[in-house]
Amino acid sequence: MIESRKVIDRFGKMFEAVLTGFQTHNTQLLHEAGKDSIILGQEILQIRDAYYIENLEAARKSFNKLTAAVEEKVAHKVLFSETAVKELRFLFEGFSAYLCNINDFLITKNEVLRQHIKEETANYTKCCRDFATKHEERLIKGVCQPRSSSIYLNMLDGIGGMFYNLGQLADK
Repeated sequence: MIESRKVIDRFGKMFEAVLTGFQTHNTQLLHEAGKDSIILGQEILQIRDAYYIENLEAARKSFNKLTAAVEEKVAHKVLFSETAVKELRFLFEGFSAYLCNINDFLITKNEVLRQHIKEETANYTKCCRDFATKHEERLIKGVCQPRSSSIYLNMLDGIGGMFYNLGQLADK
């Protein structure tokens, strides 16, 4: 049986590959992250707790959505506004720290950390929704292009789903 913490560690490594691929426009890193996600799916099924399986698999699907959006952005050389890049950077940086908290919680089951994760989950998922709303307003004003819009919204949906589904691990 594989431990949930090892799955979270793999998420972290895969996420770093996607982040680096996003920043450096490296499609090879993105393809490797996609392959790693398939392996992760097999590892998730080895966990004996159905609740963890359900939430980790949902988080993996959100990761795949994020990865696909980043791949599309890089492959088609789609540019984002400075605002969109800042918003994504905020979420990416927050997610890296968030994974550490999730991993620590899985080890300690600390109630203070559990509450902190719940608050972080609520805050980051709200940020994703707020960023999407602000983006739609920029799109209406003509600041953002329709081509980049769908990619950006898919990235927000993917990372928001990761925050939400991994945050559910603290509920058990």
